[in-house]
Amino acid sequence: MTALPAAVRARIPRVVIAGEAPLKSGWYNQDIDQAPFVTATGAAYVPLHWSARMAEGLRDAFLQARMERRPVVVGIPFDLQSLAAPSSALPPPSRDLVPQTSPMPPHPDDLARAEGLSDAGAVFGRTDLAALARGFGIGGQTVTDLAALPDLIAAFGRDGGAALWNIPISDRVASPVMRRAHPPSH
Repeated sequence: MTALPAAVRARIPRVVIAGEAPLKSGWYNQDIDQAPFVTATGAAYVPLHWSARMAEGLRDAFLQARMERRPVVVGIPFDLQSLAAPSSALPPPSRDLVPQTSPMPPHPDDLARAEGLSDAGAVFGRTDLAALARGFGIGGQTVTDLAALPDLIAAFGRDGGAALWNIPISDRVASPVMRRAHPPSH
């Protein structure tokens, strides 16, 4: 149980098979409802109490873990765990059911606006982050020539300590979405 909250926070999709009390056995002294404990951690809980649906239920648990990016605990009663697997064909794996998304192409108007922008402007270089870092006593430098970057890295390795490098990105490199969010100042 202690690993479940960590996996939820880290958004790790995992399927955990947990044993449950046998069905129709009121005499079983370790019968406890696991769902509240599991859901309190942020993980999903799926009880599988029907043997005919076992293969699809397990596949669906893997699909849910993959789509929601969180652990899913599957509760299977002990008496169902000991049954032989059905001889019917297995359902398609969860990876075949995950929708395949493609990147959204930029709008033609955004591409047309980007063609007229000069390389001098930079989306991320508007604020002088290096000057802010120097104000806090941290080494800061604006890097405009990428050929100087290996020397900066070597100096950082020699000197140690914290450093901040502000590397402006050309407007032609940044995506149209970033250009809309951070329009260049003219």
